[in-house]
Amino acid sequence: MVGLLALAVGAPVALAIPPGGAKDNPAGATVVVAPAEVVSGGHVVFTGAGFAAGEEVSVKIDDGAVFKKGGSVDVLTVVTGAADGTVSGVIDLSQLNPSTPVGVGDHWIRLLSGQPRSLHADFKVVEAGGAPQVPTPAPAPGAPTPTPTPNGGSTPPGQAPGQAPPVAKAPLVEVTRTTVVVKRSKAKLRLAAGPAGSAGRLRVRTLEAFKIGRGARKRRDLFARESYLVEKVGQATITLRLTADGAAVLRRRKAFKAVVEITDATGERIKQTITVTQ
Repeated sequence: MVGLLALAVGAPVALAIPPGGAKDNPAGATVVVAPAEVVSGGHVVFTGAGFAAGEEVSVKIDDGAVFKKGGSVDVLTVVTGAADGTVSGVIDLSQLNPSTPVGVGDHWIRLLSGQPRSLHADFKVVEAGGAPQVPTPAPAPGAPTPTPTPNGGSTPPGQAPGQAPPVAKAPLVEVTRTTVVVKRSKAKLRLAAGPAGSAGRLRVRTLEAFKIGRGARKRRDLFARESYLVEKVGQATITLRLTADGAAVLRRRKAFKAVVEITDATGERIKQTITVTQ
């Protein structure tokens, strides 16, 4: 479920669509967009396999007809093959150039690299029904159930009949195990991946101010800064590796607290305090 980001190789990234149009030449690689239907202005989540470790892959929509916001760059993101040959990423359709919108209908993403490889995956943009349709979690056991309305629908608790429901915001990746136990310089951190960050790479940072020995307090990385792959919606576990400074801190005390900063695949960040023990 977890793959570490591999070091990039020196192979050039294929950025241009060849004359005559793009042609699929996957050379053993595969890619899929899931879900295949995306609401207008939503997120295109893609995963692939069969790539080389460190292979840099450029991603476009509709073979370069769509640009980034504020310019005419058609490479919307660049992903890197992990050690197990997988790639993944998210494209936020709301952050594209308004002059080249991804409208309702059939579209595709194009993956290009310097192997050379060229492959595509289809997806469909559908109407959002007047407001972004964001997946929401199922109600917790014992939570109040919506009350029926005369028109056969339902009104959630606290909402007046006929009132428009509030637009739900897609949750980011959340830390669900706030106490982690280090064994052999490694710690397991439990996550709950939200819709927008459920597939893609997570970057974890734990930069804390600690005093080691007689020196002054310095900001130190307690866990190695690495990139982790979360492939599935729901629960996931990533393995953090203690740095030398983190191990030194833990040798001097039974436990310490650290703020974990997680950047999900959409670029949004959360911070959460965890307790580290051994």
